Amino acid sequence: MKMGRFGMIARIKKLFLIFILSSTIIAPAFAKKVESNKSVTSETWITVFVHGVMSIKPHLSITNFVRFMTDNIRNTTYEETVRLMRQDTHFRKNQAMGKIGLHKIKINDPKPGNGSAATARLYQDMTVFANSTKKTDNHYYTFGWSGLFSHNARYAEARELYGSLVREVQKFKLKGISPKIRIIGYSHGGNICLNLGAVHDQENLAPKIAIDETILLGTPIQSDTDYRINSDVFKKVYHCYSRADRIQKLDFFSFNRLLGSNRIFKERKGFKLPKKLIQVQIKFTRRTKTKRKDKQMRALNDFTSTANICGTSSFLRDRSPGHIEFWFFGWTPSFYGQDFPLNPLPLVVYMPYIIHHLQKLEPTLDYKKPTIVDMRTEQEIMIVRNQSVKKQFAKVDFVPLTQHKKMSDIALTYEPKSFTAEQYDEHIQKAKTDAVEFRRKYRRHEINQRKTARRVRKKCKEYSEIGQPILIIA
Repeated sequence: MKMGRFGMIARIKKLFLIFILSSTIIAPAFAKKVESNKSVTSETWITVFVHGVMSIKPHLSITNFVRFMTDNIRNTTYEETVRLMRQDTHFRKNQAMGKIGLHKIKINDPKPGNGSAATARLYQDMTVFANSTKKTDNHYYTFGWSGLFSHNARYAEARELYGSLVREVQKFKLKGISPKIRIIGYSHGGNICLNLGAVHDQENLAPKIAIDETILLGTPIQSDTDYRINSDVFKKVYHCYSRADRIQKLDFFSFNRLLGSNRIFKERKGFKLPKKLIQVQIKFTRRTKTKRKDKQMRALNDFTSTANICGTSSFLRDRSPGHIEFWFFGWTPSFYGQDFPLNPLPLVVYMPYIIHHLQKLEPTLDYKKPTIVDMRTEQEIMIVRNQSVKKQFAKVDFVPLTQHKKMSDIALTYEPKSFTAEQYDEHIQKAKTDAVEFRRKYRRHEINQRKTARRVRKKCKEYSEIGQPILIIA
């Protein structure tokens, strides 16, 4: 019996030794697997779309011209009209624009007329298409602001945006997530983004945040705010513009910029361009109509030709985006060209693809010179080169027409049933009419208040002269 017990003990020791040895072999393999899983953990991104100003076309008058120049628009018909337009959902049907403040977009809400959901959905699809191997957890938002043509208003809105982002980041951090932030600003929405630099540097706000990626589309570049790009709040900035955009340079409503705003950031005394800034000239080139098809195809495939590289060949024509085509969908009733190569899509939803390739080519680019991105949709290629450099370029694949067709079909599910130029103008006119009536009543109320105040002062003076006490009823 004793020998049996010793034999069992020996067997247990042997099994224990085998377990220890196997653990030393299995444990590293398991640890490696865990580490591998950790390496593919997706990044979390907060992406915010910031719209531009509301149209000032109905308000162009000598009186308003002076008000815009002096930034004195408080308590005006213009201010009230824009306030009413911002409340009207009709103006949100063709662009990424939501209610006032920071609001999350319901990306899977395919309701006709939901311009914000359409933009976010297509931006997400293009993000996946551009880099399918990179896993990201994306959260999309709109930041709605007043839309007023006012520098002071834009600074106040930037302060509100900064605070909203701080609060949103804190919500993620409570879940153990440290999100990255991407801000996409269109037109003067881009100047709200730049004003985040002023808020970050001047305001005593805590905690501080960082904007990992800032994308400016058709933003008027002004000396009031351009230097803010050097703020530590911005980690990477892509400023995209088009030479076909006539509106970008028209903001001369300030005594500091009587000749208008600039198309690009320019160095001057006390202001140097940072390496984190990439300035991108967006260009689309299409084939001309010709009967000489064979000769045209040979010319377009010859990339030893400077004319072909630069898009100046007689077989090519420039169809770069105007101001509207950066941000709005093709059902926009005015100024969106039906011959725009991305129709019915806005350029903004193609930005993930463009930026993905710019990041790969960045070591070869000179950040002090604008980078031309020439998209040739019919050939499904993209020519990338620095401005004024003709022979050094990169030819990369562009989004295939099949993918564009797929995205266009998705976009059209969001197209409102009725969205005409007449309806658009009617909504603007209604807002203006209601604003005029509101201001008329407001002025009448102000006059009555002044009359009442004068009567009260007169009575007070009379009572004080005869020495009678004054009874004030609260």
